[in-house]
Amino acid sequence: FENYDNAQQTQKDFLNHHQIEIEQWLRSGNHRLVKDIDFEKPVGIVVERDTSDFFSATTARIVLVRDGSVQGWHFLKSFLVA
Repeated sequence: FENYDNAQQTQKDFLNHHQIEIEQWLRSGNHRLVKDIDFEKPVGIVVERDTSDFFSATTARIVLVRDGSVQGWHFLKSFLVA
């Protein structure tokens, strides 16, 4: 992500648009929820490993995992993808 605020906003946007899917996942018993979200606008830059190639990314991968909190889950990671 371009900066920490953009990363947080991406997570907030995910929560706002996928609450029903998160609730279904929690009922399913699966440990992780992995979702690719296309924001249809650049949200950061991806640099390819072992090359000098880079590109603007419009898609973020969000990974949630179950935990013992009241909410029942937390963000494991979120990152930009091709």
